[in-house]
Order: sequence, then C-alpha cells, then structure tokens
Amino acid sequence: MDLVWNDGLEVGHKTMDDDHRGLFELLARFAGAGDARYAALFGELERHLTEHFDRENELMQRTNFFAYHCHHGDHESVLAEVRSLLKQAQAGDLSGARAYIDTGVGPWFVNHRNTMDWVTAQYLKSASPCGCSGH
Repeated sequence: MDLVWNDGLEVGHKTMDDDHRGLFELLARFAGAGDARYAALFGELERHLTEHFDRENELMQRTNFFAYHCHHGDHESVLAEVRSLLKQAQAGDLSGARAYIDTGVGPWFVNHRNTMDWVTAQYLKSASPCGCSGH
C-alpha cells in the first residue's frame, strides 16, 4: 500500500499530526531499500512508533481519556508485532518486515487514524482549557 501524506489525514491535534507525518516520512525511506539497510530502517520504525505511542499514551493519561485502555492496547499490539518482526529482520529474515511495510502498516494506520486517533484528538481538543489543537 502506497502511503502518501496529505492534509486530509490530519486529526487536528498538532502532536499527533506531527507524529503521523513523521511516520509517513520514515515509511517513504523503505522504498527501494536493499537488504543491508532494511533491518536498520525497521529498527528506526520501532523507535519511532515507541516514541509516538508514548506521547499519545501520555496525552490520554493526562486528560483521563475514556478509551485509554482500548487505544493503548492497540499500540501495545502493534509494538509487539513490530518488535517480533524486528528480531527476525536483525537475524537476517526480512520477509516479515517487508510484508509488514508492503501490506500491514498502511491498512493498520488508516484504520487506527480513522477510529482511535480521530476520537482521541477530538477528546483532547475538548479537554483543553483553550479548546486548541494541542501541544
């Protein structure tokens, strides 16, 4: 699945949108990456997702987001899968990592953005004292 960032993917919360834009920039670097670079890029993906999810989780906890456990659970599921695939890639088996980049991360992101992230962003805006799009 080709993922190209566009403003229609924004959820209206600066921190979340910046992280999503960064994810797309990282995913674009996988195109044409040879075997020698692929495992390292997949490691960068794991680090990006860890930091990205940590920021979202902290925002949700700080504002007592009503669906924190569901949203956090999805983050944990994705991280477990990515970490498992990273171990395989570091051991020389890139098939799972390549399949995840080619067909897994895109559909997951679109669904997660359209459901959990959208609802979270709207909640965060309503929970903000200024009603702004977050920091």
